[in-house]
Amino acid sequence: TALLVDGALLLDLTPGPAFAAARAGHSIAGVRQVLLSHPHDGPTVEFPAGLPAPGRVADGRELAVISGHRVRAVALDAPGTGYEVGGPEGER
Repeated sequence: TALLVDGALLLDLTPGPAFAAARAGHSIAGVRQVLLSHPHDGPTVEFPAGLPAPGRVADGRELAVISGHRVRAVALDAPGTGYEVGGPEGER
């Protein structure tokens, strides 16, 4: 599962994110940040050209995205990272 937030923030990569977005009537051309939430032990997931390299935010840290979104990483009860996302206008 991947989540596209306001066309600017992509949480997780799944196979074919550009095709999945297109099927839902969206484009990933405006994505400014890609964050991973699940640990990945297999081969590297390919991501479309033009997307920023995926990264991860350490638990408890906050990241300001150029789009104006703010992302805070929260610890989970399972392996991985949860993200609390705030929009440019302060909505969550």
